[in-house]
Amino acid sequence: MKKDGKKITIDELAFKTDQGFLKSDKRFDDLIKKMDQGFKEADARTDMKIDELTIMIGRGFNDLTNQLNDFKEEMYSFRDEMYDFRDETKHRLNNIEHELSDIKQHINDIGIRINYIEQKSKEDKKDIISEVSKLKKRINILEKQFAQLKTH
Repeated sequence: MKKDGKKITIDELAFKTDQGFLKSDKRFDDLIKKMDQGFKEADARTDMKIDELTIMIGRGFNDLTNQLNDFKEEMYSFRDEMYDFRDETKHRLNNIEHELSDIKQHINDIGIRINYIEQKSKEDKKDIISEVSKLKKRINILEKQFAQLKTH
């Protein structure tokens, strides 16, 4: 080989080739270092994002837990109100049943009294009719006696 008209020896060629490979190795090393640095930065950003996501998800679960606990407390409160309503309704219905029973008994007593009054009224009516009939007969007798007295 010639360099500017000069012949290059094998040693020179080997040296220049070595120098070229060394420069290439250094470029690759620099490129690998830059890539490693980029990966490290990406890993750090990814780790930071994962940490942020972990915190955000943790907060979300805490909020959800709090909401579920609040909902559970509301449901317990509602259940207690429903139990109170049920107990109050049972109490009121029992009172109504007792009052209704008392009213029925009172109506039954009134019915018995009315039947007694009707029966007594029928008996009294018969007695009155009998008395009126007797009085009419006595009046007839008295009228006849009066008429006889008048004629005498």
